[in-house]
Amino acid sequence: MSFGLKRLSSSNKSSVRIARRSKIILLAADGKTNLEIAEALNIERGQVSRWRVRYVAEGFRGIEKDLPRGGRNE
Repeated sequence: MSFGLKRLSSSNKSSVRIARRSKIILLAADGKTNLEIAEALNIERGQVSRWRVRYVAEGFRGIEKDLPRGGRNE
């Protein structure tokens, strides 16, 4: 698990979103709290929680793709 996430978190080829999500999971695996991770990455605590939950539920596939967003239907 962690080798692939470490590679993605520091890769110039992975998207910024995937790199950030990988860092969240790696910091969580190190025992950091949502607040500590949020402060370290300068993001909202809710965002940390969301990606941790999705990773537990779906593994890497859970953090690999964004969920469809709501939008205007015209």
